[in-house]
Amino acid sequence: DKRRFYDNLATEAEKAAGKRDLRTLYQITKSLSGKRPTQAKPIKDSQGKPITKEEKQIKQWADHFKGLLNRPPPATRPEIPTTAHTQLQVDTNPPTRAEVLNAIKLLKAGKTAGPDGIPPEALKADPETTADMLTPLLQK
Repeated sequence: DKRRFYDNLATEAEKAAGKRDLRTLYQITKSLSGKRPTQAKPIKDSQGKPITKEEKQIKQWADHFKGLLNRPPPATRPEIPTTAHTQLQVDTNPPTRAEVLNAIKLLKAGKTAGPDGIPPEALKADPETTADMLTPLLQK
């Protein structure tokens, strides 16, 4: 009887996998694992006694975060260095054909297409031609 029950569950799981019904497959797998979600332990009050009533737990959390987050401002303000005068070494020129070609070669196969809908495999099919087509667009 137990064997038939597990065979039926296995058949249902195979059907769900065939239909790509991940919800049903997950539920069957979860039921077979035998693990049940553990209930949260009651929180403790300031004296260390467990609080079982939900309203009191919510009040305890509110008091905890009020004490944690409501602090007086520091006596002195921290010194934060300004970066307005710092020159960053960032190349803002349009990309060269060599840079475009290198970027195309670095694309990973099997990844999802970007917003343009072009998969990486299509761009990598002929990197030279792709670089010739993309470079003028990227230099505008």
